[in-house]
Amino acid sequence: MLAIDELKKRWLIFNRNRNNLSIVEMMLLFSQKEISNQWEQYEKVGLLEECKIWHFPNPGNNAEACTLLHNIIFCLLENQHRSHIVNQISKKNGWAEQWCLQALKYHILQIYEYEYIASILEGRGFLNGSEKILDSMVSVYENTKLIDYLIKALTQNKLYSKAIFYQKINIERTKRHKIEQHMEALGSFIYLLIQRDGQYSYNVKDIELAQSLNYQYSSHNNSQYEQYQTLINEKLTQYSFKSLPSRSATSQLLGGLQRLNYNTSNKFFGGNAELPYYNDLVRSAPLGLSPDEVKKYFNVHHHLNERLHYVLNKQLKVNDSVLQAGIISAFSLWNYSQIQPEVLQALGFSSAGHPTNFFDLQDKASTLSDGALTRLSGYVAEQQVAEHLKAQGHHVVFPEKANQMGYDLFVDGQPMQVKCTTSESYIQQHLNNHPDIPVIINSEMAEYFKDHPNVIIDYDLSHETVQTVLADSVTHLDQFGSMQESVLTPFLALFVSSKRHYHLYEHGGYEAKDAALHTIVDTSAKVSGVLAGKNIGFWGGAIIAGPIGAMVGGAVGAFLGNIFASAQSDQLLKPYVVAQAKKVSYQLIELAKLFLKEILPIRHKLYEEDLKAYHIPALNHEYSNKDEEILLLHFQFLHEQKLNRFNELESYLKQLINQSYAHQVQAGWICLENSNQFYHPKLKKHLQLLNKELELYQYYALNPEITPRDGLKLSQSL
Repeated sequence: MLAIDELKKRWLIFNRNRNNLSIVEMMLLFSQKEISNQWEQYEKVGLLEECKIWHFPNPGNNAEACTLLHNIIFCLLENQHRSHIVNQISKKNGWAEQWCLQALKYHILQIYEYEYIASILEGRGFLNGSEKILDSMVSVYENTKLIDYLIKALTQNKLYSKAIFYQKINIERTKRHKIEQHMEALGSFIYLLIQRDGQYSYNVKDIELAQSLNYQYSSHNNSQYEQYQTLINEKLTQYSFKSLPSRSATSQLLGGLQRLNYNTSNKFFGGNAELPYYNDLVRSAPLGLSPDEVKKYFNVHHHLNERLHYVLNKQLKVNDSVLQAGIISAFSLWNYSQIQPEVLQALGFSSAGHPTNFFDLQDKASTLSDGALTRLSGYVAEQQVAEHLKAQGHHVVFPEKANQMGYDLFVDGQPMQVKCTTSESYIQQHLNNHPDIPVIINSEMAEYFKDHPNVIIDYDLSHETVQTVLADSVTHLDQFGSMQESVLTPFLALFVSSKRHYHLYEHGGYEAKDAALHTIVDTSAKVSGVLAGKNIGFWGGAIIAGPIGAMVGGAVGAFLGNIFASAQSDQLLKPYVVAQAKKVSYQLIELAKLFLKEILPIRHKLYEEDLKAYHIPALNHEYSNKDEEILLLHFQFLHEQKLNRFNELESYLKQLINQSYAHQVQAGWICLENSNQFYHPKLKKHLQLLNKELELYQYYALNPEITPRDGLKLSQSL
């Protein structure tokens, strides 16, 4: 370390030789005890590289010494970047940061110089130590611009917690400025929350607050909002949502050659016997949000169960031992809300005078009203059918009125009736009175109506099971109040059902005694409605037993594999196979067009309406937030993801349908594989026709001895 007197001499030498000294020589002048005119350039550079630590003497209260150090340090700061070699060494050894720290330590900087110092630190990329310098300056002079510099330095060095602390200060300070500055501060705050990705408060995570604030931010800076939302989505869906398989360069090349060969053959040489199915294109299709993905999402965000339990404990007064048993979960709440959206409105429970739990309703019940059991058995069936359809991928909601004439559910926007009975005439009566409304029936009645165009069979709906559920519910009704800690029933369904049915009771839907029984039956229906794995038969037995039944759900490639080889080997000898392949391809393209024109727009509108139904108070970064708001935020996010996935599927299909003939056929395969998730009045007829053409193609390809006339007879017999 050079003493003050020695620095005075060096400063005089510098001023006399300012124009002749290089930057390297200037640095040596203020850092080396011994100076030589005989040093070679490489020796000078070597000496600077060895200079790791700079020490300036303490000027104390000596004004002259303070001025001297101020001049030397500013001279070094202003010139160190002018030499590439010196700049590199300075950054490597943190010279500028050392100079500034000592200047602050000795109180030789003026406040008006702080922003200039901050700009130099920024130009150097906020190296290690910058945040300490800026923090010291901000503690002396809390200036919005200085705080901005400090936040950048903290962020650069990944000190997010401290950066968030100061950004909150900036948000408050910018409230007095233009709205643009305030929103910019809010945007930076969102970014910091995303980067830290920790716990913001006792019940709110950083990413949850970022998601909520980003909704507010979206109207002011749409492009920035989208960038933040992409980052938020990645954080929220990490480890839960599937990513689309990426196509390798090799598979793209081979797939492209296959499609070129097919399109050329089809356009110029009359086609071939191949049904074009390209795994790379079909497997790359964006798929809807699956129940498995949603379940994994709630497993990843398992803290939501704790938040839900807190709400239920506070509102329903459910014993902790019941909640800790895992009977209720955020995932079960999500599932329930998909068919009964009012469950989410019930989370607030602000309606005065309404019961806060099932036991309030039970107190109103003494004996069952006439006809209650019949009505309730139908209600259990409706609940189970709704659960089955939802698990299959359909959009299902109940009508607002519980006693709606002619239908019980909306499935993909279409009204449908549910009948669970052993009476054939009971079902026929509905068909006679409402011929335009399809009816879903239980498995026991399948043999009587399996070929009826307006009857849909739920193979998982059993009349016997429904009656058992109902009987058990009635048996337990009187005892239920004493079973709070032991009954194995989802209290969540119970709680929300009590709110729903009390509302219907108040508005004259039925008597209080019926409302109580509706409530427990509703809950039991959730427990007993276990799926056996079959799809509800929207298409009829003939289709399920035919080629389409083997293809739906992603098995097209496996089904066609053993057919292609046979079809291609004899295509020159079997022109009728080529002709039949063209018919199937045409029907697949028509199926894709039907989906894009009529089926997908309906589902799109339903998903948009679901999302619009949400009105969630924004989380606040200053005050505590309610647990139910956190739950609803995640539910809103999942609804958005459902809509986004659907938009991606629509866009992908449109992209395929606007390309070559082979691409258009792939759009058809994708629609076919996912057709069990959609209901539309025209879909069944289209699938029946496609099923017939596929069966003919299969028969022709696998039976070389067949003749076209035999084929005609086969076609007529299908």
